[in-house]
Amino acid sequence: MTRRLLESLRTGLPTSDDERETFLAAARDLLGEREAVLKTLTPEMSSEEKAVRELLLLDNELRQELTSIQALIKRDIQELSLRRKSNQRYSFSQITDGIYVDKRGV
Repeated sequence: MTRRLLESLRTGLPTSDDERETFLAAARDLLGEREAVLKTLTPEMSSEEKAVRELLLLDNELRQELTSIQALIKRDIQELSLRRKSNQRYSFSQITDGIYVDKRGV
């Protein structure tokens, strides 16, 4: 499960919104399945040190990939909020600089 999830995450975060939603949903599903499998493991099953070591290494890689994807999503959210603020700043401003009003009010 960890290998499948890690391979999926290594492909990178898609750029289009629809693909990104699908990617995140699949990652969430795999994380849920992985968590269920990890809960069923007992200490007696961890006697094979090589398998446990490999699992721990894969888990570290998985955490790094998830952290990098989370950072990308946070950056996208920050950029979006900055764009919204910038657009609001210009759409609601009333520029009166450069307008000449004569005494007649015409």
